[in-house]
Amino acid sequence: MSSQSSLQNADETNNEFSHGLDNGKLDLEKKHYESFLSSQVLYNQSIEKLQNRKSELARLETELQEAQKESAQWIEKSQQHTHQIPLKEQQADRLRDTANKAGIEKEQLRELRKNTRNDNPFLIGLFYVLAGLLFITGDLIISKDIVAYAFGFKGFEAWSFAGGLAALSLLLKPAYERLIEHYYQEGKYKRYIYFKMVLLFFALTTMAVLGLYRYDAFRVDKMKAFLNNEATYLQSGAGTNSPTLIAKLDSLRRQRIQLNEELLNDPWGAWSFVLTGILFAVSGAVCLGVGTPIVQTYWKRWVQIPIRIGQMKRLEKRTQKELEKVETQLSQEKAQKAISENHLAMFSKPEELQSEIKTVRAEIRDLTDQQGLYDVERRVSQYNDGYVRGKVEQRTEQRPNGHVDIVNANGQAVHS
Repeated sequence: MSSQSSLQNADETNNEFSHGLDNGKLDLEKKHYESFLSSQVLYNQSIEKLQNRKSELARLETELQEAQKESAQWIEKSQQHTHQIPLKEQQADRLRDTANKAGIEKEQLRELRKNTRNDNPFLIGLFYVLAGLLFITGDLIISKDIVAYAFGFKGFEAWSFAGGLAALSLLLKPAYERLIEHYYQEGKYKRYIYFKMVLLFFALTTMAVLGLYRYDAFRVDKMKAFLNNEATYLQSGAGTNSPTLIAKLDSLRRQRIQLNEELLNDPWGAWSFVLTGILFAVSGAVCLGVGTPIVQTYWKRWVQIPIRIGQMKRLEKRTQKELEKVETQLSQEKAQKAISENHLAMFSKPEELQSEIKTVRAEIRDLTDQQGLYDVERRVSQYNDGYVRGKVEQRTEQRPNGHVDIVNANGQAVHS
């Protein structure tokens, strides 16, 4: 290719030399052909530049298409990461808030457990609760076997009636706590002392009535035992058909019946049942009112609060693991977004390529215009050179002797 170009340049140089030689022989003005050569060179250069700029334009347009495609892909990826980052940040904030709340509640529960104390031992409270349950059980038995039986209740009705009466202790418990125990816990002992004095008097009175009734029952029981022994002795010492024996045994039987009637109609017995029911109900309420807060305090300190602390620990640990996972994902999203932005910055931007294409197209238009001007100048110079050569040839005269005089542009003979 280079050898052909060299040969072409050599041929053009020879042609130009020959043309110049001929013009010199004819004594023509050299400016026309010089102008032609100059215009021809500029014209050829403009063709080469125009081809280069068109090639550059094609390259830029191809690069623009690739850049637009590449840019669209990375912009899409960047937008995806940009959309995910706020979502991950919100999720991380929620998990962080949950973990903080769990930690705060855990510390509050520890402080609450530290401050949850009772001056009374746990066993005292447990004994009070057991005593209250025993009072309720006793009231239930009395109501079931005596009161319900007296009313003629049987089966489920008897148990329901007895359970309702026994539940009076549970009904009286809140009243005792609000009216007596609450003030006692606040250091106001006056009402508690009055209540204790009344309850003590009532309990002693009930115990006295029960004691009198038990004494009567013991006395009747001993007398019945004596009568039974007497009847046994009489039956073993004489015949069974003796009228005297029968009369004595009948007398002993009537005495036993009379003793039973006396015991049944004993007013101490009636008062003992009434006062015992009231005492059991009130005592059950008092025992539960005293023992339940103690047991509840230790239950809260030993069981309830530790369970809740364990739940908060597990929640905090689980939330921290999820938070670490989300923060890792958030870091990855930010890193991928940065990578996408770096790729966008590394590649040629479509705006810059479009600006370059616009500039190259303007250069092509300018080169096209210049090429047209150079072509016109080249053609005009070629025309002028031919015109001058034609004028010279027109003035060439044929002499008679056959010689030819070559006349220059001024009409002077140059040679023959």
